[in-house]
Amino acid sequence: MFKTSHLPMSRSAIESVIAHGKREHALNVKRDHALKRNYLLGKQDDCINSRLS
Repeated sequence: MFKTSHLPMSRSAIESVIAHGKREHALNVKRDHALKRNYLLGKQDDCINSRLS
């Protein structure tokens, strides 16, 4: 019948890939949060500046 030529990944290899993915996701979330915060702060500054001028 049909056989796959590649060997299945070991459990630890799979876990390390998953852990890496989770870490990447956490970094992306933090970066997104920082971008949103900076964007909102910028909006706030624009609002304050327009009131002052």
